[in-house]
Amino acid sequence: MFIANRPGAVRPGSSGQIIPGYEAKIVNENRQPVKPGDIGNLLVQSDSTCSHYWNQHEKSKSTIEGNWIRTGDQYYLDADGYFWYVGRSDDMLSAAVCG
Repeated sequence: MFIANRPGAVRPGSSGQIIPGYEAKIVNENRQPVKPGDIGNLLVQSDSTCSHYWNQHEKSKSTIEGNWIRTGDQYYLDADGYFWYVGRSDDMLSAAVCG
């Protein structure tokens, strides 16, 4: 979890704000940051994000970009710093084990 609504800082319908210790950015298909209100792909980073997928070299290359992980989720950020989920960039939900 890297984005959450917290007591006293809830925006109903949003995923919330970034949790301290994490960074997030929303980028377009050219990996350029988008303006608040524009939909893009969510990337996150922290000291606790995984470095690679166990035994899945190609998946690691397509998901992990330096210290950033492409979540596969599409979001937009409002002017107050709340993240709003729009959908998946790959049209599916997935779970993975990081190693």
